[in-house]
Amino acid sequence: MMIVLKYTCKLLLWIPIVFFSILMAMNTWNFFYFDTTRGFLSEKTEALKDVLWLPLFYIHISSGILLLLVPIVNFSRRLLRCFPKMHVTVGKIYVYLALYLVAPSGMYLSFFAKEGFWSMLGFFVTGLCLVFFTYWGWVAMKKNNVWEHIEWMSRSYAVVASAITFRILHIVFYLWDVDYHYNYILSVWLSLLINLLLVEIMLLKKHEIKALFKSNNSITKTHSI
Repeated sequence: MMIVLKYTCKLLLWIPIVFFSILMAMNTWNFFYFDTTRGFLSEKTEALKDVLWLPLFYIHISSGILLLLVPIVNFSRRLLRCFPKMHVTVGKIYVYLALYLVAPSGMYLSFFAKEGFWSMLGFFVTGLCLVFFTYWGWVAMKKNNVWEHIEWMSRSYAVVASAITFRILHIVFYLWDVDYHYNYILSVWLSLLINLLLVEIMLLKKHEIKALFKSNNSITKTHSI
């Protein structure tokens, strides 16, 4: 029963992430018509005057979709046991994408964010969090500290997945008739905070299960003696 519940929870977590990631990828494809006179790009007249903005925008959206989809396989223990080399390769791709493409481009683009200072700051802080968590996840793995590696990389992916949460919140606030300005700012900050809170709760639960497992093992060994 516990095994069924465990896999059900995993499905409930990953199905929405995969679904919305694919949806975002399909939406991103529309930008590759390179038409700056329609949709989102038509709103960025000031940003388009900056020589770096458009190239970094395309780098950010294309690498960002990969960052959402590529590491999903690395959260499977079965795949890790069967294909450990694949886990390492995918992990390296994730780290390079996060540290060298997604975070730097996103932090630069944040200076041109809509709705002023607070949304700009929110996107910039999101980029900083991605760098911080990913870097320490990589350091932990270099030190062969598996549990710390899992913790840091889970936080890192929570930051990446905030792109999905942001869009969901944006729609919810729109349906609640929240003023666009406050909708945008709230969506930016809450998407990051909610995801980090959820991942910390999940990690805390894992710690409790781990502690319980160790406790049961020690009791078993004591009785066997």
